[in-house]
Amino acid sequence: MKIIFLDIDGVVNPWRSERDSSGRFGQKALENFKLIMDTAADTFVVITSSWRYHHTLSEIKKFFHQAGISPGRILDITPDLRRDEGQIRHDPGRNEEIQAWLDQHPGVEKFAIIDDVDFEQMEGLEEHFFQTQFEEGLTLDQSLKIINHLNTSGPMC
Repeated sequence: MKIIFLDIDGVVNPWRSERDSSGRFGQKALENFKLIMDTAADTFVVITSSWRYHHTLSEIKKFFHQAGISPGRILDITPDLRRDEGQIRHDPGRNEEIQAWLDQHPGVEKFAIIDDVDFEQMEGLEEHFFQTQFEEGLTLDQSLKIINHLNTSGPMC
């Protein structure tokens, strides 16, 4: 199984962008994401976005369905590892949440992480990380690189 760990804001919902027909996503960034999904037909999506704190997986699937992406391709969300330890709040990086998901799903053969966070926040997962810019979102060039990454044979890590 191939997985895309997907942030939403700054990836398919860039800050400065014409909206798609659903009104939730950036038109060009969404088209670039659809290219990945159409080309890598055996790839599924796990949502890493903060949207998972405010929306259920069913709601997120509905949003993507309204934007033209099959809800069956949206597989899961990463676990919420935030916790309070007395007066101290522990907010793990997305890399920890992604690794926790991978640890629970050993059948993943390849994966890509698409996010606009700083490179340092993907410690240990850098070779799978494709960074977007918040204002622009996912570009065609990045999409082609992700397709190549997912379709290249070889070990996952």
